[in-house]
Amino acid sequence: MNWEIQLEKLVRTETEIDARDVWNTSTDYIPFNYRFEHTKSVVNTARYLQRSEGGNYRVIVAAAWLHDIAKRFDMKDEPGPHHGILSASRATEILKTLDFSGEEVEWIHEAIERHVGLFADDIKRSLEADIIWDADKLTKVGAVSIGHAFSIAPAFGQVTTEGMIQRGRNWLQVIEKTVSAFKTETAKRIGRDRMAFLAGFYDRLGREYKMEDDDASGN
Repeated sequence: MNWEIQLEKLVRTETEIDARDVWNTSTDYIPFNYRFEHTKSVVNTARYLQRSEGGNYRVIVAAAWLHDIAKRFDMKDEPGPHHGILSASRATEILKTLDFSGEEVEWIHEAIERHVGLFADDIKRSLEADIIWDADKLTKVGAVSIGHAFSIAPAFGQVTTEGMIQRGRNWLQVIEKTVSAFKTETAKRIGRDRMAFLAGFYDRLGREYKMEDDDASGN
């Protein structure tokens, strides 16, 4: 079986366990598997960035599939190593069972371990690791981020339109700093465009919801 198909199957299986906990269900029906959908989006984005920026395809795509393999929704308050370190270690174990060289595994380990964080830092990364950092963050900006946020929100309590608008506007203030920290030129360009889209979307959503002026009509 192709290694990409194997990694996708593995990630889907493991993220479904976490998704069942999030949605508090033991059935096969999972309303939205956020961790898998996020990972798949990171993989798609990483492939695109690799075509534009270069770098080792196998390293980039394998790291994208496994970058959050040890991450769970309930990890935030747990002490100990962050999910980048845990995921890098788990990825190394997984990749040893596949056709990856020792050097490739080292590069993948680095890319996964160093993808954590939303803001600029002074960590030196390889091109492959830069692409994983950017790909992970790009999925949190733009239309995909809206779809993911709205889909997972009901798992954590009641959802209201006003609440979605406020959370979106709060997120804009955070992610603006992230976009300014993108490593590759391709991600910087895409990030600026997506930021403009997000700002316009939440502004429009707020105006349509309140219907306080003529602009909200769409004319």
